[in-house]
Amino acid sequence: MIKIVLAGSSGYGGVYLRFLWDHCQDYEIDIAGVVDPYVEKSPYYQTLQEKNIPLFNSMEDFYQTGKADLAIIASPIQFHASQTEIALMNGSNVLCEKPVCAGMEDIERMAGFKDKYKGFVEVGYQWSYAEAILDLKKDILAGVFGKAEYFKTLVSWPRSHAYFNRNNWAGKIKTQSGQTILDSVANNATAHYLHNMFFLSGKTMSEAVLPQIEDCVLGVANDIENFDTVTVRSKTNDGTVIYFAAAHPVAVNKGPVFELKFEKATVTYHAQEQQEIIAVFGDGSQRSYGDPSATDWRKLTMCLDKILHPENELPCNIETALPHAKFMVQLYQLYPVRRFKEDSIRIMEVRNAPVTVVDGLDETMQKSYECMSMLPGDRLGR
Repeated sequence: MIKIVLAGSSGYGGVYLRFLWDHCQDYEIDIAGVVDPYVEKSPYYQTLQEKNIPLFNSMEDFYQTGKADLAIIASPIQFHASQTEIALMNGSNVLCEKPVCAGMEDIERMAGFKDKYKGFVEVGYQWSYAEAILDLKKDILAGVFGKAEYFKTLVSWPRSHAYFNRNNWAGKIKTQSGQTILDSVANNATAHYLHNMFFLSGKTMSEAVLPQIEDCVLGVANDIENFDTVTVRSKTNDGTVIYFAAAHPVAVNKGPVFELKFEKATVTYHAQEQQEIIAVFGDGSQRSYGDPSATDWRKLTMCLDKILHPENELPCNIETALPHAKFMVQLYQLYPVRRFKEDSIRIMEVRNAPVTVVDGLDETMQKSYECMSMLPGDRLGR
């Protein structure tokens, strides 16, 4: 029997509950406790009571009497470091949702967990667990494609006003008490796809790199503190260009789309059109790796398998995840968030919900992605 404690019962915590209940029949699982001081607001509160699952206000409360083989941390970003450490101190392994943390203090704290505690910590960048991505990375490391020249990714996802009002930290830089959050389009909804390029650039199956930022433009149209639009170009120590473009104030759902250019092949993916990773070699031959989004929940099942089979290797630990966290801190420290010009911002209905949209941004993001260029400055104010 694998005992699990879950931190968070709404939002993504609720998604974990549903998956544990509906799709883990191959495992003997006992949800030993759910930690959430606001559990009464969860859509699963009644079900939790009906299933007699113990409820706790804090991780400390749970561990006073409880034990868990695996702690799943699906709470707000600012609690990831402290809740992960409490779980490790009490002998649990941890699956922490992305991003692993925010702010240099938490980054430095979590970097020391490996040498301080015995349990494993995996981070839920789900593409890093996908069979398609892992098979692709094996071929990259084996030299099948030759030297990497550039990696680029585009994600344009409309997000409604309800998305930004769903809690008290969405789009914020810090909490009222001063805790760093850095919530943004690149640190939340599309974080997987930026991190994926860092992960595929790593020299081992569980390594990700931290590229050096060369240029960046951060924009915002919604009524939030941090950015909802980004174009950023960086470069690895090996000379590979890493380009990322993502936006929420758009009208059409597009992406993730990526193109990975190597000296011997080009690897592409398009979530709406292609739905599989395809490598095309110089001689015209092709190799398919499948859909990286087809196995999103391997991040959990691989952790469960690791508990049952300790010899198993896992791909995305704290060290794998920290480059993305550090990248987010650098964006915050180095580049200002500029508001789109007011006369270009409007409200429109997208999938029956009000969305803040910037006129022409869909096309602008596509052109920027194609050229790996920055968001034009004339679209933004100060």
